[in-house]
Amino acid sequence: MEGWGLRLEFVKNLYLGAEAEISLCDWLGHKVVVKRRRSKGYRIQELDKRIMETRTTHEALMLSSARSKGVLTPFVLHVNPIEGIIVMQYIEGPTVSELASKAPLAELGPVFRRIGRSLAILHANKIAHGDPTTSNMILSGADIFIVDFGLASHSSEVEQMGEDLYVLEMSLKSAHHARSRELFRHFVSGYEGELGDASSAILKRLCEISRRGRYVERVS
Repeated sequence: MEGWGLRLEFVKNLYLGAEAEISLCDWLGHKVVVKRRRSKGYRIQELDKRIMETRTTHEALMLSSARSKGVLTPFVLHVNPIEGIIVMQYIEGPTVSELASKAPLAELGPVFRRIGRSLAILHANKIAHGDPTTSNMILSGADIFIVDFGLASHSSEVEQMGEDLYVLEMSLKSAHHARSRELFRHFVSGYEGELGDASSAILKRLCEISRRGRYVERVS
């Protein structure tokens, strides 16, 4: 990792996906997370470089933008768009996905209300996360950190905000089916409490998106 111009010492892999690899590293005695986008061999080289640079820069900006609005995200410590690298603060704690399967429901209620408030703050500031699953949320102490803004965008579209809610609801049904209804109810409570009257149009759109999803399931 010296070739990146950083004195990073690899510790372990955290995630290896089609789009990026995420590693835990040591940087001058501090734990950091390094996200590196993977080059796509099937793309024209110049196009591949441009896409990687653009997406890396965009994600770093979205992380910082969300934090500036009051949503907890990892601090961006270093960005190298040419190599597709973002070095971020390491957040200690379990993902909400891990918690949702085993923690008592009484403890999860406040957690999901905080998630609701965080997503409402993003939407109030016209930011759609794009992939707000429980795997992209970390509980650190009493704080909820939202991570992975690779699909985030600036948008005032009710459709995109409704899609955020739909993605979260589906992730709960998929991974925590027996608890999904109760957990999502707590989420909506926090979301409505933070966003106020503006939440009604987004929740209505969520219902429409859900109906479209059920229709696709029936005909496919």
